[in-house]
Formats: sequence, structure tokens, C-alpha cells
Amino acid sequence: MIKKLIVAIAMLILIGTVASARFIPKGVIIHEFPTDNDFIEIYSKNLTETEVIKQFKSIGLPVKSIEVSERNGYTVFTIHTSIGDKIDIFKRRIDGRILAELSKLGEVYIYIDKGCTIRGDIQLVESGNFQDLYKVVGHSDITYEVRKDLLVKLLAVFIVIPISSFLLSRYYARKVFSSNLSREEKLYRIRRLATFIPILIALILAYLMILLNSTTIYDMITGYFFGYNKTLFAIGFLGIWVLIYTVSMLFVTIGYLPYYRMLKKEEIKPGKTAKYSALVILMLIVPMLIWIILMFNLPKTVTSNTEFVVIIFVIFMLALMSMSPNLISLFQRAESLRTPLRDEIIEFCKRSGVKISDVKVLKDLPEKFANAGVSGVLHKYVFLTETLIDNFSKEEIMAVIAHEIGHLKEKHNLISGIYIITFFVIWIYASKLIDLSNLSPYSFMALWFTVILAFFLILGRIMVYLEFRADRYAVKVVGRELYIKALSKLAEINVMKRKTGKLFNLFTLHPSIEERIRKLLDS
Repeated sequence: MIKKLIVAIAMLILIGTVASARFIPKGVIIHEFPTDNDFIEIYSKNLTETEVIKQFKSIGLPVKSIEVSERNGYTVFTIHTSIGDKIDIFKRRIDGRILAELSKLGEVYIYIDKGCTIRGDIQLVESGNFQDLYKVVGHSDITYEVRKDLLVKLLAVFIVIPISSFLLSRYYARKVFSSNLSREEKLYRIRRLATFIPILIALILAYLMILLNSTTIYDMITGYFFGYNKTLFAIGFLGIWVLIYTVSMLFVTIGYLPYYRMLKKEEIKPGKTAKYSALVILMLIVPMLIWIILMFNLPKTVTSNTEFVVIIFVIFMLALMSMSPNLISLFQRAESLRTPLRDEIIEFCKRSGVKISDVKVLKDLPEKFANAGVSGVLHKYVFLTETLIDNFSKEEIMAVIAHEIGHLKEKHNLISGIYIITFFVIWIYASKLIDLSNLSPYSFMALWFTVILAFFLILGRIMVYLEFRADRYAVKVVGRELYIKALSKLAEINVMKRKTGKLFNLFTLHPSIEERIRKLLDS
């Protein structure tokens, strides 16, 4: 079913791309962005690179860099320059005298972001997804600015995020709670809601943002600070989508929380939940803010180079991975374990060939949940929840930790990290190679839906396989009987349904307890 869905969406993209194929201009094509990082393409059959540079100098346009390529029998010169004058953050002007000089090299076309009010001697040739194509038919100044109504529409979109997320979550959770299903089934359905609804809402709202031409505002703001280029746009679009998803996830949680708490038979503490949710959001937003500040302070000669940005992005992601224990301790209350169990865990890990710097206990979690984890690259830390310590015997805790050691021994964190970085780098380069303006909003969102679906499904496949590998390692260390007992107790304490859907397992990156036990019994 999943494969058929992906094939259907891929066909939709293909049909949409063909159906929305655009006129490809020849001559002088100005790509004007809300920044000083514009570029101009010149299609010619007789000009040389020296002549082009000479012509630009005579016009008074700086040549930051020039690239030469061949397309359809033409020599194409791509010149990175600054052609527009910034009037304010939302308004720019292109000098008519420069347009007159450029017209000597051929017919002049200009791409302008959608959602702008534009004035000058121009004629609309074609309307695109992110930008409109105009033909320059005179030599007057061209001015354009973002329509003010876009700001209001964009604000409305972001108001819809929390309201729709909360109402949908509250309605569904109430319906599940009042049903005749078992307690485990009710909790499973609410957890399934929390997994899929934020993704769906984020995709829908991203589509609404494109229909409202809000990418124009995004271009204006980011271009004003550190310049526009396709690489930063690709990363920025990912960042915006993650932000929408995170906000939606927060309000989905607030929506189902009262019914979830009653099913878990735990005291409802909205303040603790709100604090924890805010910290989770901060853990996602702070790295994004650090990235923006980093891009703001780097020279534009670096940020305009895809290879440099990709290298910096990879280093940045690896640094975040290595600092993960510090981030967890910074945003989540975690205290060192002060009982003899700490030394026993460290010694247990040491016998398995893993050096642990410390064992920490996660405090003030919004719900009682038995779990353990290992984080860090250079310095490794074991994290335990209070529920695990309070309800599991020492042997059972060691069995759970043995599973985490299996992840470390086989470098599963590194494998998943490499996949995530590789996927993002592919997206960055693909966004640079694909002219997104050639896609209709429908085709673009079909493409984006496919990207998100593929990312989670492939990552889910990898992580589910690695979970099975870690299970097998744990059995070698503590024995099958003890480890299966620990798995069963995890399901009991956490009120988890033993058999869950395959799609749910892929998106939560874990196989079901039933499947894990079955594989261990069959091995």
C-alpha cells in the first residue's frame, strides 16, 4: 500500500511538472532577489567571457563571480552581481539606465518574487510558483514591494496552526476516550494521533503558505540579513517546516492531554507539561537560531557557495550530535545517579567494552514512562527515567541498558546520523538543481510530501532494523529469558499495546513489542 502511494504521488509530480512546463527565455535574464546577491544569466552565441566582464564594468555592475556553461546551443554566462537598490526591507528598485545598457546584449527578462506589487515598463510573460517572469519593454526604473495583505494572510495561517491542532486533537481524544475499546487500545490510538496529525497539519499549512505567496516575505527577510541563494532557501524551508510541525505537535499534545492522563491514571499537571513542551521546542529552535546567526556572520562569498554551506552544515550537525548530552542536561533536568547502581551500570558497560562518563536520571518528566537511553559521541552518558528505576529490578535495568549498549557497540547512532545528514545534503543539492518555479503549487507540495514521506519511511526502516540488532546483542549479554521479561514489563508499565501498525512503527522508529519478542523467540 505504501509503495503504491509513493508511486501515485511520483506520477502526480511528473504530470504536474509536464503540465506546468514554462517558457524558457533567451537573452538577458535577471534573477532579482531581496538581497545584494542577485545573478544575471546571458544567453549568447558570440560573446566571450572577457567581453561580458568588460560590458558589466562599463555599466557599473560588480562581477562577484562568473560561471560559463553550454545549454541548447547557447553559451550561458551566469554572473553573480548586485543590480537592485534596497529602499527598505520590503521595497527595492532597479535603475532604468542599467536595464537600457543590458538590452544591448539581448532581450531583457526579469524574475520577481510572487506577491509583489511591481511598477515599470514591463510585461508579464508567465506566472510561476515562487516567481513571475516579466519582459522589460522600456527603460524606466522598476520598483517592487511586498503586498501588505500578505503579512495579514501569513499571520492568519500561523493562527490556524494552534487552533486546528488543538481542536482536532481534543475532538479525537474525547471520541476515543468515550469508546468501548481497551485501555491499551485507547492510549495507542491517541499516540498514533500525536504521531501523524502534526505531520499532516504541517504539510497542509506549508501548502497554504505557498498559495499565499509567503515565500516572498521569507525571501525579503532572509535576503535582508544574509542574502538569498538556493542552498539557504532549501535549509530555510526545512527549518520553517520543522517549526510548523513543532508548534502543531505542542498544541496536539495540549488537546489530548486531559484524556491521556485519565487513561494513564496519572495526576494532570498542566504547568509541568507546558514547561516540558516549551523545553522540547527550545531544543529544536535554539540550533536553528544558532544556524541563522552563523550564516549572518559568515561572509557572503561563503554563504553563496553551496559546497561551503554544505560542509558547514555537516560540521554543525556533527557538533550537535556530539553535544547531545549537554543539550539534554541543559533543557531537561537530569541529575547524576547517587546510588550504588551507578557504579554497577558503569562497570557493566565497561565489561561490554563501552566507557560511560556518567549515569543520569531524568527528572520532572510530564508522564511516568520507563525508558533508558545512551547519548554522546566523545563522552557517552546513560540516561534513565525515574519510573524505570522505581519499577524494575537491577537485573531488568541491566537488560534494558544492554540494549542501549548494543546501539553503541554497533555505532547505530552514527549510522542514523549519517543517514539524516546525507538526506539533508541531497535535499540541498536537489533544491539547487530543480527549478522549483517550474512546478505548480500542487506539484511542489506533492514533491515535498514525497520527500517527507520518504525521509520518515527510510529512516523508520533503518531504525527498526537497528532495534532488532540491539535486541539480539542484549540477548547475548543477559540471556533471552531475562531480556524478554524486561521488554514485557516495559509494555506493562508504559501501558503500551503489544501489537501496533507497521506505519506507526516506522514513524516512531521502533518495532512493536510483540514483533520484537517474536523475532527473539524465532532466532
